[in-house]
Amino acid sequence: MKKIILHIGLVMSLVYMLGFKTAIAQRKNLIFESTFDTPASITSWYERSILNPWSATIVTDKIRAGKGSLKVDLIRGKDILNGPRAELGMAPQTKDEFWYGFANFFPTDYSSDPAPEIINQWQAKPDLTLGEAWRSPPLGLEITSDRYRVAIRWAADKINTVSNTSVEYVDLGPVEHNKWNDWVFHIKWGYKSGTLQVWKNGKLILARLNKPIGYNDILFPYLKIGIYKWEWSNPLTISTAKERSYYIDEVRVGNNLATYNDVFPGVATPAPAENTLPIISNSLKVLKNKDGTFTATFIAADNVTQVSKFVLYISVDNGKNYIPTTTVSTVSLVKNQKYTLIFKAK
Repeated sequence: MKKIILHIGLVMSLVYMLGFKTAIAQRKNLIFESTFDTPASITSWYERSILNPWSATIVTDKIRAGKGSLKVDLIRGKDILNGPRAELGMAPQTKDEFWYGFANFFPTDYSSDPAPEIINQWQAKPDLTLGEAWRSPPLGLEITSDRYRVAIRWAADKINTVSNTSVEYVDLGPVEHNKWNDWVFHIKWGYKSGTLQVWKNGKLILARLNKPIGYNDILFPYLKIGIYKWEWSNPLTISTAKERSYYIDEVRVGNNLATYNDVFPGVATPAPAENTLPIISNSLKVLKNKDGTFTATFIAADNVTQVSKFVLYISVDNGKNYIPTTTVSTVSLVKNQKYTLIFKAK
């Protein structure tokens, strides 16, 4: 077992990142792609919750890349299809790890509304044969009061209900209007321990590792895009909006072997300077020792031999905020080798 000793000046709760350069690569390991250049981009979706002609249309006036994009339009009181929604969805999945990329564009008239809506969700099919009913999605990208947030849910019981499901909300910042925003999600589902990483416009804005995400189901969650405004089903809703309309483009889904570059919207480019530490998912463990040091163990997922800049994300508030600390060290990682990192506070 290899040991790497680094000294840091703050108490560390988790270490996530190792920065190293990668070359531009051709997309691979994709299981689904929808660029909305032709009508087939709509019909290729497994699930189409589209009630009216305006619900989901291909347009050419606002494009992230290619020849077209998808315009989603939801009108209050007129788009009621198993709730107020206009969505496209994939089929339930049989694997637990995926990479997702997509871009969205919100025009100026997408007004701030105190009632939330979900614009991307990863829904989970319940185990109907066991008597389980449909539940809120285990992961959703939502907007409320003109701010993004993710809603994360998990439950270990075989039959999940609202009473035995945990939920966590994480604010991801304000909605930016009149510009395309590029998103990449890396998700490994695990109701005991999973992975959620989120990049927006090339910057990592959420790294939630070794924490539960998802339900104890036979099948795994599947991506849905569009709008679901459940508040409009409530006659006493606090919503002030009458219509929600925005644009989506460059949707790609990669398997567990995919990378950031494979699903990134538009032309594939090198990943951001801060890449995910090349470790096998869920193999990272961090323990506090009696002498005040921290020991992190992980199994390398790739071979790396070069001078690399470590970016240590240190949290003092249980993962709500992270303080980056850097150090430069020559490190050689061998795929499938187990490593130990020892961190000491100065």
